[in-house]
Amino acid sequence: MICADGGRYPADTVVSCAGRWTQKVAELAGAYVPMADPDLAGSATVGFLATTAPTAARLARVLTGPRLNVRPDGGGRLLLQALDLDASADPAKPYAPDGEIATDMLARLPEVLNAAEGTVVEKVRVGQRAMPGDGFTVAGFPASDVPFYVVATHSGITLAPLLGHLVADELYGHESPLLKDFRPGRSTSGEVLPPPPPARRPGEQ
Repeated sequence: MICADGGRYPADTVVSCAGRWTQKVAELAGAYVPMADPDLAGSATVGFLATTAPTAARLARVLTGPRLNVRPDGGGRLLLQALDLDASADPAKPYAPDGEIATDMLARLPEVLNAAEGTVVEKVRVGQRAMPGDGFTVAGFPASDVPFYVVATHSGITLAPLLGHLVADELYGHESPLLKDFRPGRSTSGEVLPPPPPARRPGEQ
């Protein structure tokens, strides 16, 4: 393997786990692995994330609800997400911490968490999700004669433990039947795949 800085490292197989950069990394190995555009405003690949200032409300796990998703973000902060607001998300635009998006999320917070009154938002940004071109996980060797394995998914927070196990087994020759429908070879013609529908409900992210 040759890196951008000129360094060379011996490897039996290179595994790409490059998230939304998967398509460009795969191209370096001569492979075509289409990913949905992570810069497309209002698409399934983008979504608002609001980080609060330290707050009295305490949360020790991910909380998913119909109007607001919340998780702890360290230092007493919370990370807020409201999927129904994402249709207006644009990675190219700045969003004020006291703007409409932040105000709307904060108004919903007491619905799901006690002691949340008085919480303020420090930062609003647009997150950019990894999303294979057809919306489904990709896992496998794009070509049988190249020691390059690619894995990309939109559901890493839930699938990572399983994918890590299955991919490790496959590198040692134990092909998994669970991955047979998710091979990168399903997109070898260079066609432009239709983008997946936006994630707008809990569980679709």
